[in-house]
Parts: sequence; structure tokens; C-alpha cells
Amino acid sequence: LRRQQPGDAERARDAYGEALRQFPKAFLFADNRGVARSMLGDAEGALADHSLALSLEPGYPPALIARSSLLNARGDHASAM
Repeated sequence: LRRQQPGDAERARDAYGEALRQFPKAFLFADNRGVARSMLGDAEGALADHSLALSLEPGYPPALIARSSLLNARGDHASAM
């Protein structure tokens, strides 16, 4: 395995964005772009991506956990449940 390099999160965000443009129903691309956005400090973008993933694949555990964590971090505890 290679260690994360500078620019990896930006490249991942951009690659998953392009993949979503080509395959707009691919919930994994949305969820993974959300992870990349979180790594870049873009909490609102990450929240939008994890929510998109859940709209495409309701109940997808990684998206549920990530979305709940982001909502909790911004103090929206009721929605995080």
C-alpha cells in the first residue's frame, strides 16, 4: 500500500465527481466523493454527497455513519439519529 500523498484527496474528489457525471445513479461514487470532501474540510459538500448516496441506496451503512457524524459535528443531533 502506498501512503497518502499531497493532492490525493483533491484528485479523488475530482475523479468521483467526473464518475458521477457519467453514472449519476452510482451511490458508491457519491459516498466516496463525500469521504474525499470530508478529508478536504468541506463538511457541507460531504454532507450533500452522503445524503445523495442515501437517496440512491437507502440504508447504506457507511453513508449513514458519515452523514450522522457530520450532522453531529455541526450540532444537529436530532437529524443525526
